[in-house]
Amino acid sequence: NQAEALARGIAKRSNCQVIRAVKRVMPTPTQTNRTLPERIENVRDAFSLTRHASKIKGKNVLIVDDVMTTGSTLASVAETILLAKPKSVSILALAAATMG
Repeated sequence: NQAEALARGIAKRSNCQVIRAVKRVMPTPTQTNRTLPERIENVRDAFSLTRHASKIKGKNVLIVDDVMTTGSTLASVAETILLAKPKSVSILALAAATMG
């Protein structure tokens, strides 16, 4: 998992902890060649909180991903994380891709 490897590297250098607070609970087809509305619908309700999510309540959370195209997957993950009541949620993507 590239995103987890990135998160672990960031955590090591910034004295933070990696917590797997979200898991994919619905297998979704690839986002490739989908329009933005199709991408949003494709990942709707695809994630849920894990038993570790209680550790992020009141904390600043950074969601790390390797590539962001439209942000629909990251938005869905962020919506799920907000259910755990963190202090803040930020997103970091190593690369941005364009649709086309």
